[in-house]
Amino acid sequence: MHKIGGQYLEDGAPAIKFDSNTKVIFEIEEDIHQVRADLLSEQVLMKEISTFENYDYLLCDGEDPYQTVISNPS
Repeated sequence: MHKIGGQYLEDGAPAIKFDSNTKVIFEIEEDIHQVRADLLSEQVLMKEISTFENYDYLLCDGEDPYQTVISNPS
């Protein structure tokens, strides 16, 4: 079975909320470090900022109030 973005999944890594890496993504132009800090100050669950090899964007995953996984690329 082929998954969308399968090359970005880690083999053996447990699924966080569901067995998929499909998520809502909001592209931002602001500084991603500041946006993450602002969201954390509003009690939004946010992970650390990361990226992938051969990927030109920084990413920061989090959860909206309905526990939908979201991502902010910058």
